[in-house]
Amino acid sequence: MNIPLAYLYFFIAILLLLIGLLSFICIRLILKKAEKIEKAKKETLTKSRAIIQGQVIEQLLPYFPDFPYIPSDVRFLGSPIDLIVFDGLSEGNLKQIIFLEVKTGKSGLSKREKQAKETIFLGNIDYKIVKL
Repeated sequence: MNIPLAYLYFFIAILLLLIGLLSFICIRLILKKAEKIEKAKKETLTKSRAIIQGQVIEQLLPYFPDFPYIPSDVRFLGSPIDLIVFDGLSEGNLKQIIFLEVKTGKSGLSKREKQAKETIFLGNIDYKIVKL
């Protein structure tokens, strides 16, 4: 069987075009994936920075001039409650224990923080001593 040379060249040209098109599509997919990964890295870094900034603020908050409690009455817990205030303890007259949550910007309560708040408001709080 004799195939004319022009048909053979045409077939090879079509094949090369298909290979080129597939290569182009693969490169585009790889670049899009790389862009998504880079975007995810940036978002993770931004969130991580925000979390660290929030934790620093939580630790320093008792020393801010407008903070309404004496810093020595405040204990940092971190999670699920940020601070516990033993109001009046440093003066020898404990008046109130306050569970204090610190939020910046538009951040809201997490699921755990909401559960802690609800438990506190329901009065499901106890005091126990563990002897070792």
